[in-house]
Amino acid sequence: MACSCGESAKFIDWRRKGFVSLFGDIRLSRTYYYCSRCGASQRPWDQMLGLTERHVTPAAEELASLAGTLSGFGSAAKRTLIRMSGIRLSESTVRRVTEDAGERLGAKLAAQQTFGGQEHWPWQRDAEGKRCAYAAIDHTGVPQQAAGGGPALIVPHNRWRKKIGFGSLVQKRSKRLPSHGVVGVRSREFAFRAGLTFE
Repeated sequence: MACSCGESAKFIDWRRKGFVSLFGDIRLSRTYYYCSRCGASQRPWDQMLGLTERHVTPAAEELASLAGTLSGFGSAAKRTLIRMSGIRLSESTVRRVTEDAGERLGAKLAAQQTFGGQEHWPWQRDAEGKRCAYAAIDHTGVPQQAAGGGPALIVPHNRWRKKIGFGSLVQKRSKRLPSHGVVGVRSREFAFRAGLTFE
């Protein structure tokens, strides 16, 4: 097998490793290659399956990280994961898996990676015929102009969020609202990540 240094990595043996999957505990045998020139090792089967150094499969890892963000790591390990799928992981494993997922997400955000394809949204028009979008910063409701330029209607925040498809601008626990400039920058950031465009 070709190595990144230009030499050939030699097949050493089959390495067995146990994993927690959504279907229970499994054991996999994976090929192990070693390059004597640079000392790099390769497990191509791990790369193909998306396996990491953790003893969990990608699907179990995703579920554990979701559970870890919904509640405390201890609660996720002792209750949430078991009710969601029946799998059992320690509190420390849930914490490490969740933190790993957060680091990967952080790297993608730092690289300004867009989540989802570019999409042109059919924005509604206001009374003057201009296209408009509405944003909420307080997790309560979104004032929207009524048909024909009538009084503003308060649309529940959850309806707006599902329709537009990107998150709120201020965390729920925040006690201070950001300045208008910060709101504008952050709304453009969320829009970019959701694949939205501005005219």
